Amino acid sequence: MPIHVDNLLLTSNSKTTIQGVKTELVSHFKLHNQGLVKSILGMKLECNRVAWTIAISQPGYIKSILNQFGMTGCNPTQTLMEENQKLSMQMSPDDPEKQKEMKVYPY
Repeated sequence: MPIHVDNLLLTSNSKTTIQGVKTELVSHFKLHNQGLVKSILGMKLECNRVAWTIAISQPGYIKSILNQFGMTGCNPTQTLMEENQKLSMQMSPDDPEKQKEMKVYPY
C-alpha cells in the first residue's frame, strides 16, 4: 500500500536523537531531505543559527485579513507591544458606545 507524507518536520535539541529517528525512518521508507525549513502550516520561519533565534510570521494570513477589511493599500508601520504586558478584561471598554465601536476590529 503506497503512502505519501508531505513535509514531515523533525525538531530536537539533540542531533543524535534526530539522526536516530531519521535512520529508523530510512530503514522503512524512502526519504528526501529538503534542507532547512522555510515554512510550515502557512507560517514563515526564519532561523538565525548564529544568534539561536527563530522568527515566525504569517504573511498569507495577514494579507487575507487586510483584504477582508479593505486595507490592502495601506502602508505598513512597526507597532511594538510592551514586553511582558498582561492584558485583562479590565482594559476592555465598559461603556456600551465604546464596546460598539470595538466590534469592527478583528482582534
